Parts: sequence; C-alpha cells; structure tokens
Amino acid sequence: MDRSRTPSGGSDRARAGSLDRTRGETARERAPGAEGDRRDNAEQRAEERRDGLTERQQSAADRQQNRDQTRTEAREDWQEYGREIQENREDFWEDNYGWGWGPYSSTSSFWAGMIIGAAIASLPPNTTTVVVGGVPYYYYNGVYYQEQGTGYAVVEAPPGAVVEVLPDASAPVHVENAAPLEYANGAFYQKQAAAADATATRYEVVKPPAGVVVTELPGDAVEKTVGDTTYYTHTGTWYRPFYSGSSVVYMVVGAPAPG
Repeated sequence: MDRSRTPSGGSDRARAGSLDRTRGETARERAPGAEGDRRDNAEQRAEERRDGLTERQQSAADRQQNRDQTRTEAREDWQEYGREIQENREDFWEDNYGWGWGPYSSTSSFWAGMIIGAAIASLPPNTTTVVVGGVPYYYYNGVYYQEQGTGYAVVEAPPGAVVEVLPDASAPVHVENAAPLEYANGAFYQKQAAAADATATRYEVVKPPAGVVVTELPGDAVEKTVGDTTYYTHTGTWYRPFYSGSSVVYMVVGAPAPG
C-alpha cells in the first residue's frame, strides 16, 4: 500500500466538510429573509383580495342605487303623464261641450272618467282581475288596465272579457231583432245566459252590430272625414252622427271605403 496518498485524502475530506458547513450556514442565513418575503407576498395577496371584495361590494351598492333611482324616476314620469292626460281630457270637455270638469262626485266617477292611454301608478280599490285569451286585465267600473312599466295604463275593453258588475254609467241600447246591449264609455256588454250554478249575473264585452245607436261617445273618440261625410271612431268601431229631433246621436256603421 502506498501511504504517501493518505494525507492528501484526509485533506480532501476536511475541505469537503468545511464546504458543507459553509453551505449550511449560508442557507440558514438566507432562510429568515425568504420566509419574510413569503409573508410579505401572502399579506399583499390578502390585501388585494380585500380591496377586490370592497370594490365589488361598492359596485353592487352603486348598481342597486341606480336601479332604485330608475324605478323612482319611471314612477314619477308615469304620474306626470297621467296628470297630463287628465288635463287634456278636461280641456277637451270644456272646449267641445262648454262646461268645466269640476269636482268629482265620487271616487268611482273619477276612475270611470279615465281615457285609453291614461297612466296611473297604482290600481283603484276593488279592482278585479279578468283574463282574456290568457292575458290578464284589471277591471273597475268600466275601465280596463294592464301593467305597463312600473305602473298601469288604461286600455280598451277587450272583447270576450266577462264581468259581474256593469259600470255605473251604463245604459241599455236597442239592437234590432236581438236582446238589448248595455253601453258605457265606448264598450258594449251582452248579458250572458244564467248557468244553473251561477251565483251572479255576468256580462261579456262584445263588438256592436251595425245599426246600434248611442247618445254619447267617449271623450277620446276621434273625428274623421271620409269624402264629404263626418264619422267618429273609437277602439275600431265607427260611428256616424245624425240628428234625432234636436239631439245628436251616433249610429254604429261599418268602416267607410276610402274616399
């Protein structure tokens, strides 16, 4: 055995041990700094999440505030529109019939005076629901409403609607060779045959036959001249005015051919 190499081998092992110790010390020196960096990064991510949550909450609150404001403005617009419609109706009666609108004698007379297109924020009391062809309407004292926007709008009486209570202002009108109809505010009602189990009389909204005569038209009936003849139209029904004695009455006629 050549012993002259032994010291060199021992020296190599000593150097290797010293290097390992140096690496270990360096790793221990670095460990606290790395741990601190990880903590800083974790805290930064947590703060970013908190900031993101706060922003989302604020954004949701802003959206809710915008929705509330939009609903409030829409409701106010409908109420203003309803007031304008009512004022137009009052002006119409005063200009065409020479008398003012005046105070209402009752709540029901106010609602019965509403014209098609008038808007209200809420339904009148004692409204009943009427369904025609799967479409709901709300009925009170001869006036029909449908939901529109955040409120309700007056619509024409839908043919086929069946109600138990006639409008206060309804009046019978003669029909040639048939039972009389009830008429109110541009709508015609036909009394239904009583069913065996019926607990109340029912009336159905119908289109009037030609020849029916009424003594007044709704305030929003539209005057039209075809050729040299004057007509009035309302919700698709045409009327021709003529004198009965000293009074003007209106007969239901077919739509005139264009002149």
